[in-house]
Amino acid sequence: MHIRWAIAPLFLVSLGVGMVPIWAQPDAGAKPEVLPFERYPTVAEIADLQAELSQSIPQLLTSGFHTDWRTPEQRQQRTAMVAAWTEVDREVAPFLGEWVAIEESLAIFPTATPGVVCIVDTYLGGSEFERGMIVAGALYTDGGSALVTEGAFLGNFFVTEGEAYSYPYSHPSPLQSPADIDIYASRYPDVVAEFEANGCLVP
Repeated sequence: MHIRWAIAPLFLVSLGVGMVPIWAQPDAGAKPEVLPFERYPTVAEIADLQAELSQSIPQLLTSGFHTDWRTPEQRQQRTAMVAAWTEVDREVAPFLGEWVAIEESLAIFPTATPGVVCIVDTYLGGSEFERGMIVAGALYTDGGSALVTEGAFLGNFFVTEGEAYSYPYSHPSPLQSPADIDIYASRYPDVVAEFEANGCLVP
């Protein structure tokens, strides 16, 4: 779901299955932009997908795609980062870190606003900047995903053609600003600019 958009969080709305963030253009006088995704997964769909993810973790760990390549120092640094940020924003803290998948990563950074995060989504051949908001324990992104932590795994739940799906990330590493990573500065300057413009923090 690597689609560019120009939307910003405005408010929360109840859909009868819980509170989810609605993202729209900030200019109240402008015509609302069509969201670049069908809908967010419902609370019930998230619960089902999280249960499936939990059950599949033993198989994922032996699949060869989710080997923990972190050094002991990286594990310690990430654990310390989460512990320190728990004192600042308990809801955001468990999501922090750079989570990896087969050829992708999601780097989740805090902001000074409680419950709000910055996300650098990097995949084969590209990278995008997203924002996210914690609602009822799930992290809703402005790209239409709901992210949920499950131990050393991060479930990326999304809807395609009316069906809810899951894509797992795992083993988060410490965070580094994209501005300090050569490939972002040279190939993805827009990501760096958005990161710096949105008050993203590196704990």
